[in-house]
Amino acid sequence: MLDYFTTKEAAFDWGVTPRAVRHLLSQGRVMGAVKVGGHWFIPLEHADKPQDLRSTRERVTRLRGAVCRS
Repeated sequence: MLDYFTTKEAAFDWGVTPRAVRHLLSQGRVMGAVKVGGHWFIPLEHADKPQDLRSTRERVTRLRGAVCRS
């Protein structure tokens, strides 16, 4: 039998909110996760946080007339 994380445990481990974990799970971004009776279970073997898919383009911010890159 496999050991599982709950959404609350995954949220603590990944440094995000339980809602963010449920969102990742509903998008199918966590391998092996299953939903049983309204509760998500994440196998410990796939307990790594999924990669952030937001754009990684360089953001340019104007600060006091100078261009700062962050």
